[in-house]
Amino acid sequence: MIEAVSITLALALGIAVGMLIARNRARAVETGLREQLATGERALQAQVLEAERGLQQQLAEVDKARATAEARLSEQEKAHREAQARSSATFKELAGDVLKQSSEQFLSLAKSKFEVSEKHQLGELEKRQLAISELVKPLNEKLQ
Repeated sequence: MIEAVSITLALALGIAVGMLIARNRARAVETGLREQLATGERALQAQVLEAERGLQQQLAEVDKARATAEARLSEQEKAHREAQARSSATFKELAGDVLKQSSEQFLSLAKSKFEVSEKHQLGELEKRQLAISELVKPLNEKLQ
């Protein structure tokens, strides 16, 4: 019986020692895994931070490009408005010159037409006066 108790004790002691060894190994593995996890998390956080910095830099570049494009567009719109105002003023000036020139030509043409018409009318008037004088002349001679 002592042998059975000794075997049982030895077996219990072996199981206890095996459990302690397994527990220590499990803890060592767990510690190694935790360290790997922590290292991986730190590396991932560093990558995330680096990616955020890169994105922030890209966003800043895009904002700068947008601001530059908006400024260029504003300048182009201003230049367009100024060119349109100059074109409008030039058109008005040219239209005024053409109207003035047309008016002067019209008045000159009308004047020359009226002068011709007036000369013709005066010639006709003189002819009528002569014709009336010729008609009245015999009556005047008879009356005198």
